[in-house]
Parts: sequence; C-alpha cells; structure tokens
Amino acid sequence: MATPASTRVMKTKIAILALIPAAAGVVFCSSARAKRPVPSQQAPATSSTESTQSVWDGIYTPEQANRGETLYAQRCARCHGPDLGGGEIAPALNSAEFKSNWYGLSVDDLLERIKVSMPQDDPGSLSRQQTADILAFVLSKDGFPAGKTELAREAEVLKAIRFEEKKPQAAGDVETPRSLDGAESQAGHGGRIAVANEHASSVQFFDLATGELLKDISTLKRPHEMVIDREAGVAYVSIAYKDGPWDQYESPGNQIQVIDVEKMEITSTIDISPHWAPHGLALDQKTGLLYASCESNGGEVIVVDIKKMKVMGSVRVGVPHPHSIAVVPSLNKAYTANKDVQHISVVDLKQMKLLKDIPAATGTDGIIATPDGKYVFVGNFNGTQLLVVDPTRDEVIKTIPFDLPPSTFALSPDGSKLYITFHDLGTRDGKQVLDQPGFVQEFDVATLTPEAKMEVGHFPLNMTVTPDAKTAIVDTTADGAIAVVDLTQMKVIRRIKTDEWPHGVVAF
Repeated sequence: MATPASTRVMKTKIAILALIPAAAGVVFCSSARAKRPVPSQQAPATSSTESTQSVWDGIYTPEQANRGETLYAQRCARCHGPDLGGGEIAPALNSAEFKSNWYGLSVDDLLERIKVSMPQDDPGSLSRQQTADILAFVLSKDGFPAGKTELAREAEVLKAIRFEEKKPQAAGDVETPRSLDGAESQAGHGGRIAVANEHASSVQFFDLATGELLKDISTLKRPHEMVIDREAGVAYVSIAYKDGPWDQYESPGNQIQVIDVEKMEITSTIDISPHWAPHGLALDQKTGLLYASCESNGGEVIVVDIKKMKVMGSVRVGVPHPHSIAVVPSLNKAYTANKDVQHISVVDLKQMKLLKDIPAATGTDGIIATPDGKYVFVGNFNGTQLLVVDPTRDEVIKTIPFDLPPSTFALSPDGSKLYITFHDLGTRDGKQVLDQPGFVQEFDVATLTPEAKMEVGHFPLNMTVTPDAKTAIVDTTADGAIAVVDLTQMKVIRRIKTDEWPHGVVAF
C-alpha cells in the first residue's frame, strides 16, 4: 500500500522525528559546533500542584553562585556573553524572554536541559553539580534571591521547585476578591485543552486555568492533527502514520478517531479504507462533513459524513503529500498545502473534481481560510513569504515577507486576527536540530499587516485560539509542552508539560 521507504525520494528536509535531538531550552556553549547530537529528553507530564517551592524561595547560596560564575566564564560566556546578554549564536539568559520561556516548568527541567545539551562543543560533559552551580549563578544574575541552602543536584528535589517569572504573592498579602465570572473572562481562565501526543499515542486533557491534568487516554498509534466541533462537543484526530514522520514511514494509518470532549473518551473510530495516511482535517459544521487530505492514490481529498461515519467521496489531487487542508464552504472549495511540490491544489467540492493548481514556488505548509471566505492564508515550506489567496479568483494576490518561514495558523473566532507560528530548523553535524527559538506573530486580516511578535518555545507545531479570542494554546513540540498565551498581552502566561511530541491541539 505505502511505497517502501527505501525507494522513496529523499526530501530536502531531513526527517525531524527520526534524526533530530530534543531542542535545548537554553544554549550554553563554548564553541560553535557540537561533537555529537543531543539525546532526546522529553519529560513526563507533571501537574502544577506537584511543586512546593519556587525560584523565589532562596534555593541557592552566594558561595555556590560564585563557583558557578567561574564555570560560566570558562564554559558559557563565549556564546552567551560575560554579562549573560547573549550573542550571535546564543540567546540572552537575563532577559524577560528567558524567564517567560521557563515559566511554569520545574528547575529540574532547566537543569536537565543544560546538563544533556551543553556546552555545544561537548554536550553532557558537565557534572550535575557543575550544572547546578552554573544555574545558581544564572539565577543570581536574574534577580532571584539567594538563601542558606545550596541548589541541589538531585532530580527529585529539583522537580519540586517551580520556575516562576514573577514573585508569587505572599500568603499574608491581601488580594482584591474577584468573582468567578470575572476570572473566567480573563486570558488563560475557563475551559479545557485536549492535546494529541504523537510519540506517546495519547490524548491528554488539561484544565486551562490551572494546567492540571484531567485525564490521559490512549489512542491508535501516532495521533496527528485535531479539529473540533464545539457545538457537538466532539473532536476528531487523524491517524496518519504508524511508524514514522511524513517522509519516512512504512505503515500508514487509515483511521480518524472520534472523541467526546466532555466525557474525555474515544467514542468511535472511522475506518477510511481504502484511503490512507489522513493528515490535515477541516470540518464544515453546517453540512456535517469532515474533509481530510490523504496521501493515498497519489494524493487525494476525502469527504467523510460524520453522522454516517463513512467516506462519501474522494478527489485525487495528484501530489505525494497533500499536507494541510482548508475549506471555503460558501464557494464549495477545498485547498491543500503541498510541502514538496510547487503549487496549492484547489478542489471543487460540488463537482468533486480538481479545479486548479495555484503556483507556489517554494512549497507550502499550513493553510487556513477566513470564516467569511475572503482569504486563504498559506504557509511556506522552504521560503519566508506568507501567501494570500483570493478564493474567488484562486490566485495569490499578495505575498508578505517574514524573516522565517510562516508555518501553521490559527484565527480568532471572528476572523479579524491571524496567528502565525514560525520555527527555525537549524542544522548541526548534517542533522536537523530544533534548538532555535520559535515564535508566534499576530497579523491583522483587514489590513494584511503583521503586528506583535513573541518568542513562544521550541518548534511550535500547531495552535488554537479559545472561543473568547483571549487565549492561544501552542504546541511547543520539541519542549514536550504547550504554551498558554495571553493574546491581549502577547505573552506566555503558563506552560504545561505533556506526553512526548504534542501535535494536534483543541480548546473547548
């Protein structure tokens, strides 16, 4: 059914999941190149209630920070600068972005990341005690207070210490009471999150306000993209590939699983055979039809009746990897972004036929249509331009340059704001790595103008926006976590650890 990997044409991009090390949350280094790849270090999901201390509780001593200063000067300052201000190849360690990136995680997460991935020229060469000393120095320079006890090197101790960006309110401090309605109206409050974790073959449910893990359920192998029907309380997750990433798998999936988000359980599985490798999903709630881009039959779009739980039709688009899909119901059209060919495919959903190919010279990645059907926004696989398509003409009417490839998208519920993820796929020793920071940028749809941009974590793969338009949830996949973003401030307000390789995400 699937073409064997040994006979596939190797793509320009090296397979991420098979070859890359986990991303480094900070980059401590003493030279520009590493001798060996960084081992995977995904941490298990943890509840925010497990931590009993924070970095504001005096968790290191001045003497330990002095030892760490000497080690930092020897092993880290060349890249990060003697004042921790960063350099050409390494980020600052005394910035608001640094604190925001680690907010909500444990000190053990940070220490372990340093220990296994740094210095870049000899990762893993620092002992846990040396790493703890360096971290004590960094904490001292970042304004976190010293105490009477040295920062421990034992993981079980450090896992109980939270990294807090701002000093928590003391128990005796007076806080103005706030009604429940008022709390739920703020960003990051109210509702739940469901995350499909590809490598763990699981879906996890979290409380948006607290980050508490509510339930963890098993799925078929390697759940991929997710889409939600909030009115029906149902989410759909594609099972695309059973044993590898999009360009290096042997066994494709041929199922779409159905999840009751209120009960937090899988209620059924749709078998899409003889079609296979469903990737992107798009839902038309009015018609009750679910559309999926599939790699079967030379690349195709399939139509699934969600009431009958069966495939009702398909249209061959003739590309090997129709990656993502968007639907414009008012025009009866579907669009697929195709990573490794130079066009966007347009499908007539009424006549069920391929309508047109829109040129896209550098390949495409994510794709999304505005609710009013005015625009289709398309990401870029190898280039750095956002493509704006007019679906009435099926032409690219504008290209907007960025400094990194625009990857995936989410829209505010009213379609007025577009949110774009960016990640920098770096290379080390001939292999792709994900140790460069990723970003989310706001984009005004009416004026087609880029707005505020923020660092969000490593390899932001997918995201969603809550129904109140105040919060975004972003998979920072290489961090094994999701970032909760206050869209009114464009700031990460919470990080939640997940199972390995979070991929699809929905909020409800």
